[in-house]
Amino acid sequence: MAVTEIPPPPPVAHAHHPPPPAVLALHKQYIKKPIEQLADDPYILDLDNISDYHKTRLQPISELDKDRLLSDYKTFLEDGPENGVATELVADPDGIRTTVYTHKNVPGIQILPSLPPAVQTKVLERILLRDLSNPVHKTNLHAHYQLPYSQFSSDKPSYFHLDADTTFEPLDPTVHKPMTVQQALKKKLRWMTLGGQYDWTKKVYPEMVPRDGEEGVEGVDRRDEVPQFPPDLKRLIQALFPQITPEAAISNFYSPGDQLSPHRDVSEKSCKGLVSISIGCDALFLIGFAPDPLKEDGTVKTAEEVEAESKEHVLLVRLKSGDVIVMNGESRWAWHAVPKVIRGTCPSNLQSWPGELKGLDGWDSWMSTKRVNLNVRQMWDPDQETKQM
Repeated sequence: MAVTEIPPPPPVAHAHHPPPPAVLALHKQYIKKPIEQLADDPYILDLDNISDYHKTRLQPISELDKDRLLSDYKTFLEDGPENGVATELVADPDGIRTTVYTHKNVPGIQILPSLPPAVQTKVLERILLRDLSNPVHKTNLHAHYQLPYSQFSSDKPSYFHLDADTTFEPLDPTVHKPMTVQQALKKKLRWMTLGGQYDWTKKVYPEMVPRDGEEGVEGVDRRDEVPQFPPDLKRLIQALFPQITPEAAISNFYSPGDQLSPHRDVSEKSCKGLVSISIGCDALFLIGFAPDPLKEDGTVKTAEEVEAESKEHVLLVRLKSGDVIVMNGESRWAWHAVPKVIRGTCPSNLQSWPGELKGLDGWDSWMSTKRVNLNVRQMWDPDQETKQM
């Protein structure tokens, strides 16, 4: 994978800044855009049907070695205890995509299309059938519910294995009602953090800020306190992108109708790229920057001029199952969002997951209406000072 020089990050306080009006306007525009109009929109990059607009802007940047890639995939599929059906080796080596692309509109972005289906399934198994039931990896549910960790066993290793009437009791019954495991996984589960545990309210990693009574500035380096990032997922990411050391990840769980507002990931004290893996339903991914508000002569552009230029500074990608985005170079600090998850687009090989697995027939078709997105990042650079940027 090509390595692109990344500029210094914005201050961590910028994590709370609102998005530029031009980026927010595009996000809202595509939230409202009917699904049936997406295929004919020339501004949406579909790697299986590239429009004329993108043919001169999309550029191959590198070619991965197919033999090594196949070896890396096989290693991942054979790695660790078996808990599912993704133990087969990659069945179609000729179908492995090895070209990495970049795009003129967003300097530094890298796109690797379509991880093999067996690899996608294995990633799902690791995240949802193993890591989700590990109490060190927090979820949005922890803030309001007691999670039934005591009910896990060798026969029931995940939430999907628990009895359908298993109940999540609220921490405050005056605010939240009890809910079943079916309700939790189908409707309420929104995100999970792996490795470094991100604080979504303060927009910091607890391992990077001082405790009460602890002297020093924000940015205290306590790497030894970070929960371990899953080793097998770490090896897969590093095999594909050796310049990145996975230390934290946020896994988002989307359903059609969900969206993610424009934001920037600036809380990490590392300039390494951010890796995003999509599995399940298609989604629109928006990434980019606001146009320069000034003309070359120093005069201010009109609102109409800024709006007309906005699409030249952003990229809209229709991400499909298995697609990988690397936010590298300038794109590492770009605004990005998910305006739409597209119903009815989950690949046929995933639609019945995990109901096809032994003992999980009650979860048939769970994945058919889901998009799972794994966002992996490095928290620190090895030679970086521990002061806040």
